[in-house]
Amino acid sequence: LASLGVLLFDYSFPHGYDSATLIEKQTTFKLIIYGYTTVTAITGIAVWFTLQNTSTKISSSNDKHLKSIIENLIRIMRFPAIWLQALVVLCAYTGYKSIDHLSLYAVDAYNFDAIEAAKLITLGAWLRPLTAIFSGIIADHTHPIKILITSFVLLLCASLYLAIFTPQSELTWILIVNVVITCTAVFALRAVYFAVFNHYHLPIHSTGSAVGLISLVGFLPDIYVLYAAGKLIDTYPGIDGHQLFFSGLCVFAFIGLVSCIKLKAINQNIYSALR
Repeated sequence: LASLGVLLFDYSFPHGYDSATLIEKQTTFKLIIYGYTTVTAITGIAVWFTLQNTSTKISSSNDKHLKSIIENLIRIMRFPAIWLQALVVLCAYTGYKSIDHLSLYAVDAYNFDAIEAAKLITLGAWLRPLTAIFSGIIADHTHPIKILITSFVLLLCASLYLAIFTPQSELTWILIVNVVITCTAVFALRAVYFAVFNHYHLPIHSTGSAVGLISLVGFLPDIYVLYAAGKLIDTYPGIDGHQLFFSGLCVFAFIGLVSCIKLKAINQNIYSALR
Protein backbone atom coordinates (compact mmCIF):
# COMPACT_ATOMS: atom_id res chain seq x y z
CA LEU A 1 0.00 0.00 0.00
CA ALA A 2 2.83 2.38 0.84
CA SER A 3 4.45 1.71 -2.54
CA LEU A 4 1.15 2.32 -4.34
CA GLY A 5 0.79 5.58 -2.46
CA VAL A 6 4.24 6.72 -3.56
CA LEU A 7 3.47 5.75 -7.16
CA LEU A 8 0.27 7.79 -7.00
CA PHE A 9 2.25 10.78 -5.74
CA ASP A 10 4.76 10.38 -8.57
CA TYR A 11 1.99 10.13 -11.17
CA SER A 12 0.02 13.06 -9.75
CA PHE A 13 3.01 15.41 -9.51
CA PRO A 14 5.16 14.82 -12.61
CA HIS A 15 6.86 18.20 -12.15
CA GLY A 16 7.54 17.71 -8.45
CA TYR A 17 5.55 18.03 -5.26
CA ASP A 18 6.55 21.65 -4.61
CA SER A 19 5.26 22.79 -8.00
CA ALA A 20 1.78 21.31 -7.42
CA THR A 21 -1.12 23.48 -6.32
CA LEU A 22 -2.85 23.08 -2.98
CA ILE A 23 -5.96 21.67 -4.70
CA GLU A 24 -3.87 19.03 -6.50
CA LYS A 25 -2.17 18.01 -3.24
CA GLN A 26 -5.51 17.77 -1.42
CA THR A 27 -7.07 15.69 -4.21
CA THR A 28 -4.19 13.21 -4.26
CA PHE A 29 -4.12 12.95 -0.48
CA LYS A 30 -7.86 12.25 -0.42
CA LEU A 31 -7.39 9.44 -2.93
CA ILE A 32 -4.76 7.83 -0.70
CA ILE A 33 -7.06 8.09 2.34
CA TYR A 34 -9.93 6.56 0.35
CA GLY A 35 -7.64 3.74 -0.78
CA TYR A 36 -6.49 2.87 2.74
CA THR A 37 -10.05 3.15 4.07
CA THR A 38 -11.39 0.84 1.36
CA VAL A 39 -8.74 -1.82 1.99
CA THR A 40 -9.39 -1.65 5.74
CA ALA A 41 -13.15 -1.97 5.24
CA ILE A 42 -12.75 -4.95 2.88
CA THR A 43 -10.42 -6.64 5.39
CA GLY A 44 -12.94 -6.09 8.18
CA ILE A 45 -15.75 -7.60 6.11
CA ALA A 46 -13.58 -10.59 5.17
CA VAL A 47 -12.70 -11.22 8.83
CA TRP A 48 -16.37 -10.91 9.85
CA PHE A 49 -17.55 -13.58 7.41
CA THR A 50 -14.49 -15.80 7.88
CA LEU A 51 -14.37 -15.91 11.67
CA GLN A 52 -18.01 -15.40 12.64
CA ASN A 53 -18.56 -19.09 13.38
CA THR A 54 -15.45 -19.54 15.53
CA SER A 55 -16.58 -17.62 18.60
CA THR A 56 -17.68 -19.37 21.78
CA LYS A 57 -20.93 -18.24 23.36
CA ILE A 58 -20.62 -17.19 26.99
CA SER A 59 -23.56 -16.21 29.16
CA SER A 60 -23.27 -12.58 30.22
CA SER A 61 -25.16 -13.40 33.42
CA ASN A 62 -22.60 -15.93 34.57
CA ASP A 63 -21.24 -14.21 37.71
CA LYS A 64 -18.86 -17.07 38.43
CA HIS A 65 -17.25 -16.70 35.03
CA LEU A 66 -16.80 -12.94 35.52
CA LYS A 67 -15.29 -13.56 38.97
CA SER A 68 -12.83 -16.09 37.56
CA ILE A 69 -11.74 -13.59 34.90
CA ILE A 70 -11.07 -10.92 37.51
CA GLU A 71 -9.21 -13.36 39.75
CA ASN A 72 -7.12 -14.54 36.82
CA LEU A 73 -6.29 -10.95 35.87
CA ILE A 74 -5.20 -10.15 39.44
CA ARG A 75 -3.10 -13.32 39.48
CA ILE A 76 -1.17 -12.48 36.32
CA MET A 77 -0.60 -8.91 37.50
CA ARG A 78 1.60 -10.42 40.21
CA PHE A 79 4.00 -11.81 37.61
CA PRO A 80 7.02 -9.44 37.34
CA ALA A 81 7.67 -10.82 33.85
CA ILE A 82 4.29 -9.51 32.66
CA TRP A 83 5.19 -5.92 33.57
CA LEU A 84 8.67 -6.28 32.13
CA GLN A 85 7.23 -7.54 28.86
CA ALA A 86 4.72 -4.69 28.89
CA LEU A 87 7.69 -2.30 29.10
CA VAL A 88 9.40 -4.15 26.24
CA VAL A 89 6.32 -3.80 24.03
CA LEU A 90 5.88 -0.16 25.09
CA CYS A 91 9.47 0.72 24.17
CA ALA A 92 9.43 -1.31 20.95
CA TYR A 93 6.15 0.25 19.83
CA THR A 94 7.51 3.72 20.64
CA GLY A 95 10.33 2.93 18.22
CA TYR A 96 7.81 1.76 15.65
CA LYS A 97 5.77 4.96 15.89
CA SER A 98 8.97 7.01 15.56
CA ILE A 99 9.39 5.73 12.00
CA ASP A 100 6.59 8.11 11.01
CA HIS A 101 8.72 10.98 12.31
CA LEU A 102 11.71 10.07 10.13
CA SER A 103 9.97 11.37 7.02
CA LEU A 104 9.53 14.82 8.58
CA TYR A 105 13.14 14.70 9.77
CA ALA A 106 14.24 13.95 6.19
CA VAL A 107 12.35 17.03 4.97
CA ASP A 108 13.63 19.39 7.67
CA ALA A 109 17.20 18.13 8.05
CA TYR A 110 18.09 16.81 4.59
CA ASN A 111 15.90 19.00 2.39
CA PHE A 112 13.87 16.09 1.00
CA ASP A 113 10.56 16.94 -0.60
CA ALA A 114 7.41 15.07 0.43
CA ILE A 115 7.71 12.47 -2.34
CA GLU A 116 11.38 11.72 -1.61
CA ALA A 117 10.61 11.38 2.10
CA ALA A 118 7.72 9.01 1.35
CA LYS A 119 10.02 6.89 -0.85
CA LEU A 120 12.55 6.69 1.98
CA ILE A 121 10.01 5.43 4.51
CA THR A 122 8.59 3.02 1.92
CA LEU A 123 12.08 1.58 1.56
CA GLY A 124 12.01 0.91 5.28
CA ALA A 125 8.55 -0.63 5.05
CA TRP A 126 9.81 -3.22 2.56
CA LEU A 127 12.13 -4.51 5.30
CA ARG A 128 9.13 -5.54 7.43
CA PRO A 129 8.39 -8.99 5.93
CA LEU A 130 12.05 -9.93 5.47
CA THR A 131 13.03 -8.86 8.97
CA ALA A 132 10.02 -10.56 10.56
CA ILE A 133 10.73 -13.89 8.82
CA PHE A 134 14.45 -13.95 9.55
CA SER A 135 13.96 -12.78 13.14
CA GLY A 136 11.47 -15.59 13.72
CA ILE A 137 13.82 -18.19 12.24
CA ILE A 138 16.77 -16.98 14.33
CA ALA A 139 14.62 -16.83 17.47
CA ASP A 140 13.57 -20.46 16.92
CA HIS A 141 17.22 -21.54 16.84
CA THR A 142 18.49 -19.30 19.66
CA HIS A 143 16.20 -17.37 22.01
CA PRO A 144 13.72 -14.52 21.38
CA ILE A 145 15.27 -12.40 24.15
CA LYS A 146 18.59 -12.40 22.28
CA ILE A 147 16.81 -10.90 19.27
CA LEU A 148 15.13 -8.32 21.51
CA ILE A 149 18.40 -7.28 23.16
CA THR A 150 20.23 -6.99 19.84
CA SER A 151 17.38 -5.00 18.31
CA PHE A 152 17.21 -2.54 21.21
CA VAL A 153 20.98 -2.01 20.96
CA LEU A 154 20.62 -1.21 17.24
CA LEU A 155 17.69 1.13 17.91
CA LEU A 156 19.63 2.86 20.69
CA CYS A 157 22.69 3.39 18.46
CA ALA A 158 20.64 4.70 15.53
CA SER A 159 18.65 7.09 17.73
CA LEU A 160 21.75 8.25 19.60
CA TYR A 161 23.40 9.24 16.33
CA LEU A 162 20.40 11.34 15.27
CA ALA A 163 20.19 12.89 18.73
CA ILE A 164 23.85 13.95 18.91
CA PHE A 165 25.20 14.68 15.44
CA THR A 166 24.15 17.66 13.32
CA PRO A 167 22.81 16.44 9.95
CA GLN A 168 24.58 17.42 6.73
CA SER A 169 22.22 17.61 3.79
CA GLU A 170 24.82 16.33 1.32
CA LEU A 171 25.34 13.10 3.30
CA THR A 172 21.97 11.54 2.56
CA TRP A 173 23.45 8.04 2.64
CA ILE A 174 23.83 8.39 6.42
CA LEU A 175 20.10 9.02 6.75
CA ILE A 176 19.29 6.06 4.49
CA VAL A 177 21.53 3.72 6.51
CA ASN A 178 19.97 5.01 9.73
CA VAL A 179 16.45 4.39 8.42
CA VAL A 180 17.42 0.85 7.40
CA ILE A 181 18.93 0.12 10.83
CA THR A 182 15.97 1.65 12.68
CA CYS A 183 13.38 -0.22 10.62
CA THR A 184 15.29 -3.51 10.90
CA ALA A 185 15.50 -3.14 14.69
CA VAL A 186 11.86 -2.13 15.11
CA PHE A 187 10.43 -4.83 12.86
CA ALA A 188 12.59 -7.48 14.54
CA LEU A 189 11.25 -6.34 17.93
CA ARG A 190 7.66 -6.49 16.72
CA ALA A 191 8.23 -9.94 15.24
CA VAL A 192 9.28 -11.66 18.46
CA TYR A 193 8.27 -9.60 21.49
CA PHE A 194 5.33 -11.90 22.26
CA ALA A 195 7.39 -15.04 21.62
CA VAL A 196 8.94 -14.94 25.10
CA PHE A 197 5.64 -16.12 26.65
CA ASN A 198 6.72 -19.73 26.22
CA HIS A 199 9.90 -19.14 28.18
CA TYR A 200 8.58 -18.02 31.57
CA HIS A 201 5.91 -20.71 31.82
CA LEU A 202 2.79 -18.61 32.09
CA PRO A 203 -0.29 -20.85 32.54
CA ILE A 204 -1.88 -21.38 29.13
CA HIS A 205 -5.34 -20.36 30.38
CA SER A 206 -3.90 -16.99 31.41
CA THR A 207 -2.28 -16.16 28.08
CA GLY A 208 -5.23 -14.17 26.69
CA SER A 209 -5.53 -12.00 29.80
CA ALA A 210 -1.75 -11.48 29.87
CA VAL A 211 -1.67 -10.37 26.23
CA GLY A 212 -4.56 -8.01 26.88
CA LEU A 213 -2.84 -6.43 29.88
CA ILE A 214 0.48 -6.12 28.05
CA SER A 215 -1.24 -4.60 25.02
CA LEU A 216 -3.06 -2.07 27.22
CA VAL A 217 0.31 -0.75 28.37
CA GLY A 218 2.40 -1.57 25.32
CA PHE A 219 0.35 0.24 22.69
CA LEU A 220 0.06 3.54 24.58
CA PRO A 221 2.57 5.10 22.13
CA ASP A 222 -0.34 5.44 19.69
CA ILE A 223 -1.48 8.23 22.01
CA TYR A 224 1.67 10.12 22.88
CA VAL A 225 4.48 9.65 20.31
CA LEU A 226 3.28 11.85 17.45
CA TYR A 227 1.79 14.36 19.89
CA ALA A 228 5.14 14.63 21.68
CA ALA A 229 6.99 14.98 18.37
CA GLY A 230 4.71 17.79 17.23
CA LYS A 231 4.95 19.55 20.58
CA LEU A 232 8.75 19.40 20.59
CA ILE A 233 9.06 20.70 17.05
CA ASP A 234 6.63 23.55 17.74
CA THR A 235 8.44 24.49 20.95
CA TYR A 236 11.97 24.01 19.59
CA PRO A 237 11.82 24.69 15.83
CA GLY A 238 14.41 23.25 13.48
CA ILE A 239 16.92 20.51 14.23
CA ASP A 240 16.78 21.07 17.99
CA GLY A 241 13.22 19.74 18.23
CA HIS A 242 14.12 16.64 16.21
CA GLN A 243 17.20 15.95 18.32
CA LEU A 244 15.16 16.21 21.51
CA PHE A 245 12.68 13.72 20.06
CA PHE A 246 15.43 11.23 19.21
CA SER A 247 16.95 11.77 22.66
CA GLY A 248 13.63 10.66 24.13
CA LEU A 249 13.66 7.65 21.82
CA CYS A 250 17.12 6.77 23.20
CA VAL A 251 15.62 6.70 26.70
CA PHE A 252 12.88 4.29 25.59
CA ALA A 253 15.39 2.07 23.77
CA PHE A 254 17.54 1.94 26.93
CA ILE A 255 14.55 1.08 29.14
CA GLY A 256 13.55 -1.65 26.69
CA LEU A 257 17.10 -3.02 26.72
CA VAL A 258 17.23 -3.13 30.54
CA SER A 259 13.79 -4.79 30.65
CA CYS A 260 14.98 -7.49 28.25
CA ILE A 261 18.08 -8.16 30.36
CA LYS A 262 15.87 -8.56 33.46
CA LEU A 263 13.52 -10.85 31.52
CA LYS A 264 16.50 -12.95 30.51
CA ALA A 265 17.52 -13.25 34.18
CA ILE A 266 13.98 -14.32 35.15
CA ASN A 267 14.00 -16.92 32.37
CA GLN A 268 17.36 -18.31 33.54
CA ASN A 269 16.08 -18.56 37.13
CA ILE A 270 12.99 -20.45 35.98
CA TYR A 271 15.11 -22.78 33.84
CA SER A 272 17.46 -23.47 36.77
CA ALA A 273 14.51 -24.21 39.07
CA LEU A 274 13.05 -26.70 36.59
CA ARG A 275 16.27 -28.64 36.13
